[in-house]
Amino acid sequence: RVGRANPGAQLRVVDEGGTVLGPDEQGLLEVIPAQMSSGEWIRTTDLARIDADGFLWILGRADQAIIRGGFKVMPDDVRTALESHPAVRGAAVIGRADERLGETPVAMVELHGRATADELSEFLATRLARHEIPTDISIVEVIPLTPSGNADLGAVRQHVSGP
Repeated sequence: RVGRANPGAQLRVVDEGGTVLGPDEQGLLEVIPAQMSSGEWIRTTDLARIDADGFLWILGRADQAIIRGGFKVMPDDVRTALESHPAVRGAAVIGRADERLGETPVAMVELHGRATADELSEFLATRLARHEIPTDISIVEVIPLTPSGNADLGAVRQHVSGP
């Protein structure tokens, strides 16, 4: 949860077509900053929801979508599915270039139990569409983090692409 809008600022969540969504519906965040007098909504690339109490929740970034053979894969959906496995402490998912498919999802996983990459793939097959399952799952001791505590996607990308 991020919080509420600053005084004078306005926030709303819309679908791809610009239709305003209701409380707790996921969509794209639009904002009118307090210092802007034009009253024009500015669309961000943040996937968000605003709850019934007016609190903003940032759920991910729309521009992180992976397009695999024409299918859209949302890294946060794959990450959430991985993190629902009892042996998984955390996960990070990014797109890796693929000559035939455009991109494929790949994952870095930190465990606090025992699981193999194959076991995790089998687990995901019961929760995700086939095109959403990572083509590579790298199990690491610790997922690199940014100073703000989020997965360092640049470091993840470097790890999965090799030296």
